[in-house]
Amino acid sequence: MTSANITAQRRPLPSGQGLRLWQSGLHWKILSVAIFALIWEFAARSGFNFAFPTFTATMAALWSMIADGSRGATYLRTMEPW
Repeated sequence: MTSANITAQRRPLPSGQGLRLWQSGLHWKILSVAIFALIWEFAARSGFNFAFPTFTATMAALWSMIADGSRGATYLRTMEPW
């Protein structure tokens, strides 16, 4: 068989949204963020530094700042010149 015949006999791959996300490598990005969050959480709970907050506490504080609108004000405050 020639290579043209072999190529013609192959079935096309399914082209669903899930397959495209899998092929794009999104699952590795999500997994790496999840591993980072777990390591952060375990490190903070180990008690090596009292000033090191947990990942869940940090995300809860971020969400509450976004919800009450103070996050935008603090961001704009950092943009001010000296």
